[in-house]
Amino acid sequence: MNDKKTHLDYRGEELALFALATNWKKYWATVLARYVTGNVAEVGAGLGANTLMMWSAARTEGWCCIEPDPLMANHLEQMQRLGQLPERCVVHSGILSDISRTLRFDTIVYIDVLEHIEDDCRELSEAAAHLNEGGRIVVLGPAWQHLFTPFDHQIGHFRRYTKQRLCKTMTDLEVEDAFYLDSVGYFASLMNKVLMRQSIPTRSQVLMWDTLMIPISRVLDRIICRQLGRSVVGAWRKAEGE
Repeated sequence: MNDKKTHLDYRGEELALFALATNWKKYWATVLARYVTGNVAEVGAGLGANTLMMWSAARTEGWCCIEPDPLMANHLEQMQRLGQLPERCVVHSGILSDISRTLRFDTIVYIDVLEHIEDDCRELSEAAAHLNEGGRIVVLGPAWQHLFTPFDHQIGHFRRYTKQRLCKTMTDLEVEDAFYLDSVGYFASLMNKVLMRQSIPTRSQVLMWDTLMIPISRVLDRIICRQLGRSVVGAWRKAEGE
């Protein structure tokens, strides 16, 4: 088996489907913007939709799209040639450990990617070695193992996270923040798991969730202090002098 496939079991079939969820992407990008600064590495950049969303929301100086899938990396390179990615964006076809540790970043982000990596602890330890002093690792991933479905398995998820489990994944750095997003989506996912038992969401379901539920989640999440949600966020910071 190819080593990269073992390292990152990431097939990406869901990317085109969830590219429709523009309200959701704007929501998490706005929330994560405060943690994403400086020279950024995005691990598992996929089709570039998250890159564009975060670039417009955050205060960044440069961006490195790291993508292990050759076809998606080629797609990103084509976007770069056509001027569809930010000017200060570079594409690396491979995984983070391929990059020399002399290359450092201010922020390393994993947007719905860490759950695809079998040894997530080792991955985040590798990421910490690529951080500048004061730099951050930021993770957005699916929450709650009891919501794990055949769809998770089909698209290469090894797990879903709680705040506690996600925080324990990285022990080299100090946890700066951890919280949930999309409280309404949590209940919709739970209903699907218990009642509908549908493994793959349809286009119309994704659009309904994005159009009707995400605006409510944006309000409700603040009311409940982001203590419950379909997705979980973790942010770690590397201390000065490390």
